[in-house]
Amino acid sequence: MSTEQVIKSTQEQAVASWAGYLNQIRIENLFGLLDKQDCNMQKAMNAIKDAQKDIRKLILTNRGSYKGVHGFIAEVAEVGIGNAKENIQGNKNIYEWLDNNGPSDLERGTTLIQQKFVNSGGTFSLGAVAKHIKKYPDYLKNGEKYQIPKDHYESIKYLLSLSKEDAGKLIKSGDGYTYSQWQSVHEFFENNPDVSIKDIEPSLLEYKDVQVGTIDHTIKREKASIRETDRQRRDDTIKNSKSNLKEAGKATAVSAAIEGGTAFITGVVKRIKSGKSLKDFTQDDWEEIIKETGIGTVKGGIRGASIYGVTTAIVSKAPEFYNVGISKEAVATYNKTASAAANAIVTASFGFAGLINEFRKNEISEQKLLEDSQIVCLDASISALSSIIGQMVIPVPVLGAIIGNAVGTMLYETAKTNFNAKEQAIMKQYYDEMIALDNKLDEQYRQFAADIQSAFESFLYIVSNAFSPDLETAFEGSVELAKLCGVADEEILDTIEKGRSYFLN
Repeated sequence: MSTEQVIKSTQEQAVASWAGYLNQIRIENLFGLLDKQDCNMQKAMNAIKDAQKDIRKLILTNRGSYKGVHGFIAEVAEVGIGNAKENIQGNKNIYEWLDNNGPSDLERGTTLIQQKFVNSGGTFSLGAVAKHIKKYPDYLKNGEKYQIPKDHYESIKYLLSLSKEDAGKLIKSGDGYTYSQWQSVHEFFENNPDVSIKDIEPSLLEYKDVQVGTIDHTIKREKASIRETDRQRRDDTIKNSKSNLKEAGKATAVSAAIEGGTAFITGVVKRIKSGKSLKDFTQDDWEEIIKETGIGTVKGGIRGASIYGVTTAIVSKAPEFYNVGISKEAVATYNKTASAAANAIVTASFGFAGLINEFRKNEISEQKLLEDSQIVCLDASISALSSIIGQMVIPVPVLGAIIGNAVGTMLYETAKTNFNAKEQAIMKQYYDEMIALDNKLDEQYRQFAADIQSAFESFLYIVSNAFSPDLETAFEGSVELAKLCGVADEEILDTIEKGRSYFLN
């Protein structure tokens, strides 16, 4: 193989490796962000679980009595849900439950908060705020906040927006508010001039959400909200990792520039080696060089766009690979292989198109067309295989592919020239066997991964049922889980009679 051919082949694989590297960066970023979101989700669920544990303890001990326990529930729920909403976005906990009988109930960052959830008196918790101000008149001096139920806050904002004339029509309006409520809200701010609506903020929850009989439903609803946020963040991450026209244009332009530049340099060097000085180049020489450069540029553009398109298809499958537990290193190997293979297809296509053109002009025979077509495809395949091996041995983007291609193509050309027909046939048979084995193992791996995914989904379904808050579902799930774990049927407490006998006898 001539130096010119080695340079050309190496340049082609360099373009392929670079296009694959662009996509590899996106794959690694995607896997990293999805790993981070897994941690975010785990932290968010832990925050809510911790809140649930503390709320159960409050209810069991009836802290604050039946009429007051909801106030403590509101504090714990605000902390747990508030931290979960931060965690799912990748942020640290910002809420802390003080629980020290001091003037503040919560701390959010550096802001102290006194929470009031009081429905009696028709003042939307403002009556309770007034009592606290009387006890701690300097409470708001350092930026502290009063926090009330979200629905109470919205009611106060609405009543503050009404004029006295409009408030007089409230009884007739049928919207649920009365003139006395409007009056009590306005009197609160008139009697407490140091307090403004800016000193009061809404809770994440409404008054009805934190009652003993409703808090479980509230927690379930907030968990669903966290899961939806998690799904949206993952969807956005995957969407942002996809290819775009700008990057595709960059790959196409760079590939065209490299291949065109290589064609230009090769054309100049070839003429200098023939004995011509640069100053002796004729107009015909420069026209021929420009023509070769133009063809190289067009080919480079096609090559860059084609290879980028093929490797982009792999990136689009990256989320599926992630979901079934395939590592980013494995996907990286897959991507590198695809880049080299895509380049082989493009290179072979160019070579075959050239042969077809010669055949149509009757410059080569049908037999020559078939023989040279095989050589073109084999040359491209060896180039691709050499680049893949080089990239594995030298895991440096682009460099490994360049070195691997240069060494591999030269070794292949030596073998092709010096091996006899029998030796070449043996090598070809071995190559075919390796391809067949690779395809077989690939199919077995895909089936194995699918079986594991199916079994894991079944296991998670059974476990979720076994620990369901619904007693009947939990009972049935526990029986299924016991069977899955290999417990003998006679030892499973799958009926009321067996359970009674086990614990009472």
